[in-house]
Amino acid sequence: MARPSDWIGLQQTELSVAARKQLSRCSILMRTAGGHQLHSNVRYGSKADFDDRRAQPPISGLVPKSAHGAQRLVAASCGALWRLTMYEEWLRARVPGYQELRVVDREAVTGFLHFWALFEGRLLDERAGPGKICDLAARWREDGLARSAPVRSALTYWRRRYFANGAPNGRFESLLFRPNDRGELVEAVMADGRDDAESVVAAVLLIIYRLRNNLFHGLKWQYGLADQEGNFRHANEVLMEVLERYGEL
Repeated sequence: MARPSDWIGLQQTELSVAARKQLSRCSILMRTAGGHQLHSNVRYGSKADFDDRRAQPPISGLVPKSAHGAQRLVAASCGALWRLTMYEEWLRARVPGYQELRVVDREAVTGFLHFWALFEGRLLDERAGPGKICDLAARWREDGLARSAPVRSALTYWRRRYFANGAPNGRFESLLFRPNDRGELVEAVMADGRDDAESVVAAVLLIIYRLRNNLFHGLKWQYGLADQEGNFRHANEVLMEVLERYGEL
């Protein structure tokens, strides 16, 4: 059975350890599915190839027509994994601090992009804003969302992260609440212990909204994504809870 460097022609010494692990995973998947040995005469993997937008993942095109459904499904998945590896390599090479991020950091941010897109598309009419978020919180105040484990966990985490001795700290200031972002409501919940259901849900979602803005508008990238895993993990868990309750998925 060919090694990953044989069946897709990679010069693996030019790839990161994480990339080699992902490609080895593909090899294991192909063996598990009883995959045919792929041709080994394809050169694809020099660093120059990552800059060539015309280059295409080689895997799916090398699966024989006689391959059964499971083999084709695995090949398609490996093609997607290759593209992800290529994107990761591009970011590692060009974005300061990206290669120092842990896997859990990158996974949390990637998940957030998807969960926020679903949340905004299904529940905010594709136009997020503090007013709409507070309207949702008012609509859901009797639904028990404020008592759910993800919301309570996020509330505890952000109280500890953003406030000290009842006052906002520098991290809270870095959320960059604007005049119309209802920052005073968030402070009332986080620092003063305001605990009615509507306010709690609104405050948690407003912090998630600020995380979204700072990420999408580049501020999180400007200052680096290190130390953000907890933020995005709690945000993801809240968004999943909201989507499961109200997103009609």
